[in-house]
Amino acid sequence: MKQMCSYTLDIKLAKQNLARHLPDKALTQFARAVDDCPACKARELANVLFYLGITLKKLGYCNSAIRFWISSYRLNKNKFAGQMIKRFANGYGFTREENHELDDKKAFFSVQLSRYLAKKHNGKFSTQAEADMIIDLLEDTWKRIREYGMLGGKSIEEKRRYFKETKIVFPFLLFTKKLGDTIINVNFKKGTKVTQNDRCLCGSGLPYCICCGRTPSVEELINGIF
Repeated sequence: MKQMCSYTLDIKLAKQNLARHLPDKALTQFARAVDDCPACKARELANVLFYLGITLKKLGYCNSAIRFWISSYRLNKNKFAGQMIKRFANGYGFTREENHELDDKKAFFSVQLSRYLAKKHNGKFSTQAEADMIIDLLEDTWKRIREYGMLGGKSIEEKRRYFKETKIVFPFLLFTKKLGDTIINVNFKKGTKVTQNDRCLCGSGLPYCICCGRTPSVEELINGIF
């Protein structure tokens, strides 16, 4: 009973701080409420995750906000979380940019950075010089993709596949481990591979590309996830 009083009080105070335009204070309280909320209280936890996403959006952590809205929707089919996902997320599952070309560029960078950082023992760049070198390499590759019109007429799923199939020779001296085999997601009940627009296997009701198959943003990969 004491635990319930603790997390419900945090929720109340966090909402008040959010209304007072104090998202930094609300963030700490909502995060504490998530930790203290009993797992059996799915609806309440989904509600806290939704407001935590709102708080992060106000603080400028848009991609982390989308992740929490997705978690909220998974828990309780939170319609408000679903509306926020539809409003702010693009087809790759991260924050929608000003135009489709920027969405595609960020998705390409995310796919390639994921591949590169997966080969690092700590999953991070060792130095700023290393990060600059890899970003410059990706910029050059992206320019060639644009110049040759390689994405013309492709759907988001086809673009994602193309980004994954584009092999960039990164400086091998910076790698400290080998990348494992490619993971293929399969719907065993239907006996078919899961496409990006299929409903997610986790049961959330969201498209796979927005839910478990979302592309992490460049910011998440470089700066870490909230």
